[in-house]
Amino acid sequence: MLRAFVLKVAQRMKAAQLEMILVIPPMRYTSERQMSTFFDRKDFDVLKKEIAFFSIMTYDFSSRPGPNAPINWTRAAIEMLVPENITAERNKILVGLNFYGYDYSPTNTRALVNTEYSAIVHNEALDLACKWSHEYREMEFRYKVHNEIHEMWYPTPNSVRARIDLSRELNVGISIWEIGQGIEPFYDYL
Repeated sequence: MLRAFVLKVAQRMKAAQLEMILVIPPMRYTSERQMSTFFDRKDFDVLKKEIAFFSIMTYDFSSRPGPNAPINWTRAAIEMLVPENITAERNKILVGLNFYGYDYSPTNTRALVNTEYSAIVHNEALDLACKWSHEYREMEFRYKVHNEIHEMWYPTPNSVRARIDLSRELNVGISIWEIGQGIEPFYDYL
């Protein structure tokens, strides 16, 4: 039903000489290693001739403390949608880059943009500890406020570069959520 609706809209847009970019959730494996998805390879095959690009939301990996866009999960999301490196198909894929992060505490989870991130990392009173995760290609920060330990995951220039390198390796493009939310060094890699 949804596939037919999207196809109809895409065809009408194409007839009007407009291009459609369809933002899609990534495919995921459940704890039982079964695929869970709202959009799969069958949907892609039906829609690929009518839609200019498919932007995969490869961010917001977890609602619990942890990485926002683990690099291995990002790779899997692309490869599950287009398993073979078929250039014509991979060129229609845009990997989503998050330019925001999350701050987790026992009582609150909040999204962070550049100004909030900068306020935390430049606050010398916080005794900020940071650790690069080679596995996830993301930076984890920890600090304490009012006896609550905070865990913050926010992209860094290295994590942005790792995702751009991955997009080149897999012959896909990038899309950014949301460009004004990032710190200045992110733009050096675009």
